[in-house]
Amino acid sequence: MSKTLFILNDGPYGTERSYNGLRLAGTLSKVEGEKVHVFLIGDAASCAKSGQKVPEGFYNLQLMLNKVLRAGCPVGVCGTCMDARGISDAELIEGTHRSTMAELTDWTSWADKVIVFKYHSKTRYRKKRGHRQHFTEVEITKISALRGDFRYLSEGKHFVRSQ
Repeated sequence: MSKTLFILNDGPYGTERSYNGLRLAGTLSKVEGEKVHVFLIGDAASCAKSGQKVPEGFYNLQLMLNKVLRAGCPVGVCGTCMDARGISDAELIEGTHRSTMAELTDWTSWADKVIVFKYHSKTRYRKKRGHRQHFTEVEITKISALRGDFRYLSEGKHFVRSQ
């Protein structure tokens, strides 16, 4: 089972980055054995505002977010970002919740993959990054140093002091 975290930080309209991130999250959440979490931070907090009215012909992020929610994916919205943009808890789309950086930290540790959409304005630079190697924790319990020259013995798989 693969676990993927999407972190969106771009506004809901004006560019298509949040829209494309939610499209990918919605499609990936339908794949058997996939678990998806979505975290909205910065201007993306506005994506979770209910009652969005957009001109005909434009995509509606509320509908895209509902697709992700129907798939059972948790969607967190940065509480500090909500406050900075004047969004109250009552204005959030049903199913999303006010979140914290502590929860984002937990979700990042939980995820096998963290998807990042990268963009630099006016440079034609666009990059999607998302590979995350599994990691191993190593605990060092003792470090000791010996004097003298050492050589490697391939049979014993250890270092010994040269005579």
